[in-house]
Amino acid sequence: MDFKPIRNKIRTFSYHSLTTHLLQILKEQETSERPQAFWHSLTLLKWTLEFAGESYPSKNANKNDVHKLLNSLSDLEMSHRTFNLKTNGGKINKMLTILSVQQLQYQQNAWRHSFASQLILFYDLKHKYDIAKSFKQLTNLDLSVFLEILFIYWLVITQDHLTKMKFDSQLYEDVTNIIVDLYGATIAKDFRKLLTVSQDNAKEIFEEDKRMVRNYDLQIFDTSFFTRYPFFAFDGKIVIPHKDILTPTANYFIYDFMKNRDEHFSTEFGGRMEKYMNLGLKEINASFKTENDLKSILGKDQKVVDFIIDGNILVEAKAIELKPIIGINPTDDNLANEFRKNIVKAYTSQMLDVVETLQLKEEAFGIIVTYKRLYIGNSGDVWNQFLKEETQKLKTAEQIALLPIENLFFIDLHTWDTIVQIIKNNKITLTEILIKVRDTDKIEQQKKFSFEMHLDEYKITNYDLLYLSEAYDRIQVKKDDRFD
Repeated sequence: MDFKPIRNKIRTFSYHSLTTHLLQILKEQETSERPQAFWHSLTLLKWTLEFAGESYPSKNANKNDVHKLLNSLSDLEMSHRTFNLKTNGGKINKMLTILSVQQLQYQQNAWRHSFASQLILFYDLKHKYDIAKSFKQLTNLDLSVFLEILFIYWLVITQDHLTKMKFDSQLYEDVTNIIVDLYGATIAKDFRKLLTVSQDNAKEIFEEDKRMVRNYDLQIFDTSFFTRYPFFAFDGKIVIPHKDILTPTANYFIYDFMKNRDEHFSTEFGGRMEKYMNLGLKEINASFKTENDLKSILGKDQKVVDFIIDGNILVEAKAIELKPIIGINPTDDNLANEFRKNIVKAYTSQMLDVVETLQLKEEAFGIIVTYKRLYIGNSGDVWNQFLKEETQKLKTAEQIALLPIENLFFIDLHTWDTIVQIIKNNKITLTEILIKVRDTDKIEQQKKFSFEMHLDEYKITNYDLLYLSEAYDRIQVKKDDRFD
């Protein structure tokens, strides 16, 4: 099955009728007590923006017509070869990678620490390039003000039990008035414009959005572009198609926006990640050496890692992510081509070399930290998919044994904060956490798809790390008692 029959059917219906029913269905899915595949409805809404009404005269769709289209999307999804375990070699992790890209960003936690960490990363920390200045030039908005306004909308839309401002998809004028009162009409307008999509500007947005998967047969698996444009203009109103799209917006809008528009961003961001992680290490009074410390010991020409913690844990920050097209088509060859220059390099040319050169007496561990979650499985999955073949081209079995693959871990920056909080709360060591994760993953019935799943048992619901608390205090809306 392919996308074209669905597109041709969409063309026969009017834009207004399809959109009206889709927004109603999305609202029903949002309020349902049972899990709903609302990402299908978001994909159909995106295709409605592109193709509805192209056949003349167009027909008015009824709700049954829309449900038939959604069923066709489900059939398109299940026709993907990865969902056939016979043809994909029984690789369940491939299926999990695709489903993670499609769904898990909506389920990630967004809370006050999400905004605080971004204020630190994009505004406070300085390296060689001014991200906040670039953001202001591109948007007309001060980056810290953008985060404050986004925090207000996120509160109103997703936390109405706290604000007591009932949200039912539409952004009412009382919310807009709060923004205008606090920041002025021009800033309020610029913010809304930055996050708004409509039938009038959709074509321009689709052409400009470099993150969008261009293969329509695979767009059903892509994280919805509505996470980057969550405000939907329709019938003279601004609505949020589904409130869960605000979670990826809250967590990743600035990162996605800048990476898409500023060629200097990625290099600068890598340096800031190191400085950010340094804040956590200092918070828990960790014993660690930095990249510069290691170069002073091993020589300036030696390839090193960003940190060595407690003398035996090698940590490398990588400003990389799983590209959307790779995430929804994660063949071994695609993953190897994508990560040969970063993950393979970090393990073989940095970690293994440093362990061998230092001749560590203690058991060595390695952690590769990315900003976003990679969704490519645990270290065993990564090893079997591409890292084993690439590593064995460069290292002997004896060299690999110095830091075996089961002692290598992949985490995102939010999980880094969670680990720091766990250590602070529980007086547990990082080595103890890593050993427990490793030993659990050795048991087939207990292993987890990704590292952060192992941390659920620690039940971290609040982050009181000093660097996050100080940043949050600057974002928190104190100027308006309507949020008290």
